[in-house]
Amino acid sequence: MLEVLVNNSDYIDVIVKIIQGFTSVGVIIGLFIACLQLRSGLKSNRINILKSEFDIFLKISEAEEDFIDYLDEIENIQLDKKSNDLLNKKREAYYKALNLACLYVLERCFTKKHFLNEYKGILVAIYKVLENNNMLDDYVNIKNLVIKYKLKS
Repeated sequence: MLEVLVNNSDYIDVIVKIIQGFTSVGVIIGLFIACLQLRSGLKSNRINILKSEFDIFLKISEAEEDFIDYLDEIENIQLDKKSNDLLNKKREAYYKALNLACLYVLERCFTKKHFLNEYKGILVAIYKVLENNNMLDDYVNIKNLVIKYKLKS
């Protein structure tokens, strides 16, 4: 029986090489599938980032619209304390939405290019208002973004 094994060693070598070949092909196929899944994951991640940007841009637009509509509503009247408080709340909601978006840009969760294309002028104007009213420390992300990207003119 030992003679049969010794004589069949050539067959065993061939079988081992075939198994090694299949293993190599399996590894290559596995790497290819992993690369496809990674590519799909990256594409999905980009889409999620764009959806998040859209959501925060919508939130900023709604806060801005609410603030501006209220400004138009009270334009020619004398503000009482209640109206003034409401104005300040609407302004603060708008600034906080922008401040949050600035944080996302600073942390690279959002693309700087998209955000600045949409809000660069507004940020500079708000920065100046906050600076004049000594309120920059209340909206530190707006301050840091304007300074980091040298938007101040």
